Amino acid sequence: MSTREKYKLLAHEWDLIAEQRLIDLTEGRDKSYFEILKPNMINILGTCNLKSVLDIGCGVGVFTEEVGKLAKEVTAIDISCNSIELAKSNCGNPNIKYECLNIIDLNISEKFTTVVSNMALMTIPDLPIVFQQVGRYLEDEGAFVFSITHPSFWPIYWDYATADFNYNLETEIVKEFKIRGKVYYNLQTRHYHRPISEYLESLLSNHFRLGKFIELRDVDNKYWYPRFLLISCIKIGRH
Repeated sequence: MSTREKYKLLAHEWDLIAEQRLIDLTEGRDKSYFEILKPNMINILGTCNLKSVLDIGCGVGVFTEEVGKLAKEVTAIDISCNSIELAKSNCGNPNIKYECLNIIDLNISEKFTTVVSNMALMTIPDLPIVFQQVGRYLEDEGAFVFSITHPSFWPIYWDYATADFNYNLETEIVKEFKIRGKVYYNLQTRHYHRPISEYLESLLSNHFRLGKFIELRDVDNKYWYPRFLLISCIKIGRH
């Protein structure tokens, strides 16, 4: 399967899940988002220059709306056109612009002071190209803040750390989507397991320096391991 075909399939999966995701997020059912991801991401973003923000993989826009409360301008993109239409219809901030677009196809003249991505990068097939694009459209000394499933422990949580699983190999994982306390039956999504080193090496090779590296645990310590990873970094200016 070509990379373009993978993106098309990915978009289709999230088109099917978009309406239910919006309901669960707006009604507060996704406890991992509200208790762990949102507060920690917003805390880090509060230290960044939010004059102009690019949100990669914005989904139905619930997190984007939170970013928009802090930022002067937000450009939010996602490959799921259904998600983007829902985000547009529920947008209450005129400073947010939503567009159904793949980050690898972004071709604009402007640059951003901050790039953010909440729980999207592990779903993208070609991570190095994405990091190249982030570096291309981020101002020097701009911040890149993202959260992902924790590569070391998500295989345990999603039950694919079987005997033939190899942590060091990039692996495509296809399973029914779930949030804590709910399974989206008959709605599959895919993501790519990658070792932590692959993320860090891609950042370093694209001229980023590491800022924060935070392993996010549940607030009630339901699981002994952290399920999410939050990384912030700064684009190094080349003089």
